[in-house]
Amino acid sequence: MPADSSTSSHPDLDVIWVITETPGSPGTQTDGQRGGWGSNPFGEPGFAGRTQRTPVPTDALEQNMSSFLSRMGRVLSRARQSAAEVAGMELEEIVLSVEVSGEGQVNLLGTGARLGTSGGMTLTFRAKPSA
Repeated sequence: MPADSSTSSHPDLDVIWVITETPGSPGTQTDGQRGGWGSNPFGEPGFAGRTQRTPVPTDALEQNMSSFLSRMGRVLSRARQSAAEVAGMELEEIVLSVEVSGEGQVNLLGTGARLGTSGGMTLTFRAKPSA
């Protein structure tokens, strides 16, 4: 079956481009280098990498984001319930940092994590106002 001419002539239609970084060895000088000693935004001396645009299929990213949000929804629901039961508090806002990998995986960034070969975003969830 011939390829759909609308996607073959416009390959960017079904992808979201993610800037990823391939780590280099310490002291490596590369195009797109983020910096050498002392100038790295992650505080790692000598880290240098090459940045590249990585196409992530929109369908894969959409499915992975939906799955991530579904699982996090269960966690956040329980956190809200626990805050009320245990401490008599109301949970108003939760801010999460997530990464999107070059493969379209969506992962929660934990303590000490850094954005290396992935693109990051911040998701903010606020409680709905009571009616």
